[in-house]
Amino acid sequence: MRLRHSETGAPFLFFLKFSCDLAAMAEKNSLKRSGRQHVENSGVETYTPAVGPIIDLLHLIVIVAGVGIGVWALVALRGRLPRGRFLVFGGASAAALFGCAALAGEVGLLPPAAWFAVVIAVLAAIVVAAYRVPRLPAAWR
Repeated sequence: MRLRHSETGAPFLFFLKFSCDLAAMAEKNSLKRSGRQHVENSGVETYTPAVGPIIDLLHLIVIVAGVGIGVWALVALRGRLPRGRFLVFGGASAAALFGCAALAGEVGLLPPAAWFAVVIAVLAAIVVAAYRVPRLPAAWR
C-alpha cells in the first residue's frame, strides 16, 4: 500500500496550508473579500461581517415572537380553546423553528429578509386564526 504523502512530508504540508490560511485571513478586512474561492465547510467567511448582527437580530425577533405566541396560546386561550390552544402552540413553535433555519440559510428559494417576512406573517395568521375560531359550547364538559 503506497501512501499519498510520505511520513516526513505530511507535517510540512500541514504547516504550509496553515500558514497560507493565516496569511489569507490577515490580508482580509471587513470591506473586501479574499481572493480565494469558497469551499463548503471550510470555515472561510463568505459574508460581509456587518450582515451577521442583522441576521442575529432577526433570529432573536423570530424566537421571541414564537415563544410569546406559544405562551399566550397556553395561558390566554385556556377557556376559549381548551384543546385547540395546543395546536396554536405547536404552530407557533414550528414556525419559529423553521424561521430560524431559514434565516440561517438552511432553506433556499428566498433571501433571509423574505423568509423573515413570511415567518412573521405566518405567526400573525396563527394569532388571527386563534381569535376567529368560535368559542366551543360548554356542552362537551
